[in-house]
Amino acid sequence: MSKYQELLTEPFSPTEDNKSKFKDFKQAIFTMVSCMCDNTAYMKLTRGDGTVEINHYNDHCALSLNNLQMSNGAKDNIDWRATEGELEAVLSILNSGTSKVSALRIK
Repeated sequence: MSKYQELLTEPFSPTEDNKSKFKDFKQAIFTMVSCMCDNTAYMKLTRGDGTVEINHYNDHCALSLNNLQMSNGAKDNIDWRATEGELEAVLSILNSGTSKVSALRIK
């Protein structure tokens, strides 16, 4: 079974430590696994002055906000939810596309 299929049956579940740190994060890096060949990409959120900057890198399968739920407003929705510290909502948006979250690091 591929990693993507495993994540479909058992989605990533954040730890209590991740949940508490996300409320005041400076940087959160989500490891994303693509449905195409289990390629890995990273979605990085960096909190600034009242906003959240969203970047992705190591992107072999074109991870993009266009692949996510509500593609036209996905970036704004992630920004708003992350600013409010709503980790479960951010995970839901990220998991709505063709990649699934497999890990999370928070600074």
